[in-house]
Amino acid sequence: EEIGDKPRAVICRLDRGLDLAAGLNEDSGRKGVSGDVTKVKEILETAIQATVNTEGRDIELLQRVVAKEGEARVALSGVLWESKDKAAAESQFGEACGR
Repeated sequence: EEIGDKPRAVICRLDRGLDLAAGLNEDSGRKGVSGDVTKVKEILETAIQATVNTEGRDIELLQRVVAKEGEARVALSGVLWESKDKAAAESQFGEACGR
């Protein structure tokens, strides 16, 4: 039994989305680079969804998953806000605060 592999994989997916979101700039949603924004949204949403079924016995590792999910939700909120999807941005931010 490989304890902890799925939580670490989820953390890596979340980190990937965070890194991509950090690479966006103010012009990403404007000057024809909207594909980057769409890609970042898709990656973050998929990574966040992957946290739902993450299980394990290592409590500290699972706490890291939840913390990283919160970071990813805040980043996704910022990306959504910049792309003028205010309602979705507020929803993600609210969920992050609740976690």
